[in-house]
Amino acid sequence: MESRHLLNDATNWGAQADGYPEGVTLLDVFRSTQITNYCYFTSQKVQAEIPNLCYLGGFILAISLIRYFVKSVVIERLVRILGITNQRAIDGLKENAWYTGYYVVAAFPFGLWVYNNEPWSIFRSQTMWDDWPLQQFPYWYRMYYLMELGFYGSHLIALHMDSVKKDYFEMVIHHFATFGLVLMSYWGREHRVGLIILLLHNLSDIFLYFGKTIDFYGKGTSRASVEVYKQTMLVLFAVSFLCSRLIFFPVYVIYSTLFESVAIGVPPFYVETNVLLIVLVLLHVFWFYLIVVVATKSLRRGSIEDIREPGHVSDSDDDDDDAPSASGAAGPPADSAAAATPSTSSGASRRDRGDKSQKATKRR
Repeated sequence: MESRHLLNDATNWGAQADGYPEGVTLLDVFRSTQITNYCYFTSQKVQAEIPNLCYLGGFILAISLIRYFVKSVVIERLVRILGITNQRAIDGLKENAWYTGYYVVAAFPFGLWVYNNEPWSIFRSQTMWDDWPLQQFPYWYRMYYLMELGFYGSHLIALHMDSVKKDYFEMVIHHFATFGLVLMSYWGREHRVGLIILLLHNLSDIFLYFGKTIDFYGKGTSRASVEVYKQTMLVLFAVSFLCSRLIFFPVYVIYSTLFESVAIGVPPFYVETNVLLIVLVLLHVFWFYLIVVVATKSLRRGSIEDIREPGHVSDSDDDDDDAPSASGAAGPPADSAAAATPSTSSGASRRDRGDKSQKATKRR
C-alpha cells in the first residue's frame, strides 16, 4: 500500500530521471526499488506513455500512406516503363518490392545501427538483463521501436487488402504475436529482447521479399535470365531463416527469456512473452517445411514458385492447374514419360485408333 501511495504522489512519472542513463524515467527508478511489477500496470504508466502512443499512431498512419504512395505511384510507373501487362505479376511485384524497400532501406540498417550503439551483446545474452530496469533507452532507439510497431500495425491492416495467401491465418497469428511481443517488451522495459526479435525476423525477410520481387519481375517480362538470381535468393533465404529463426532465436532469445531473465526477479509479462515466443517458433517450423517444399520443387522443375500464392503467374489459364493444394504442400512433378508434347500424344492416339480399327476388321 505504501508503494502505491508513493506512486500516486508523483506528477510526471515519464520524465527523465536525473543522474541515470538516457531514457530511464522516474517510473523505472521507482520499479528498481520494488520487488513487483505493479507500477507497469497503473494509470501512471499509461499517462507516461501517452506521447509515445501518439507517435505510434502517427507511424501506423505514415507507413500506411507511404506504402500506398510507393505501390500506387512509384512502382506502378516503373511497371509501365518495364512494359509488364500481366496483372498477377504487377500485383505481386508491387507488393513485394514495397516490402523489400522497407527492409533494405529502413528497418534492417536502422536496427543494426541502434544495436551497434548499445553496450550489451546478444552473444552474451545474459547482458540483456544487466541493470534492468535502469537500462538506457535513447531517443533513436525508441523511435526505431515505435517505427517497427507502426509497421506491424500497418501490415496487419494490409493483410486484408493484399492478395490472400494460403497461410493467411498463420500470417495473422504471426503478426499479432510479433506485434504483441514487441509491444510488451516496450511496455515492460525489455527493449533489448525486442530489438533482437526484430533483427532476427528482418534478416531473412530481406531475402524472401527480394527473391519474390525478382520472381514476379521475371514472370512479368518473360525473362529466363533472372532464374539464377531467384535460386540465389532462395538459398540465402533458406539458410538465413534456418540460422536466425530456428537456431539463434530459440537458443539465445527464448533461453534467455525463460531462464536468464529470472536473475532480476520475474520480469513483466513473463508468461505471456514466453508463450508467444514459443508460438513463433512453431510457426517458423511450419514455414521452414514450406521452404523445403519450394526448394525441392525448384531443383526438380528448375523454377521457383511461391506455394503461399493462390495460383501461379502465367498468361495462360493452364498454369493454374499446377497450383499447389490448399494444404500448402505442392504435388510431385509429373513423370517425364507422362509429360508428352501435344503432337506426340495426338499421334499416339491416332495410332491407337488405327490399331483398334484393324483388329475390328480382322474379327469381321
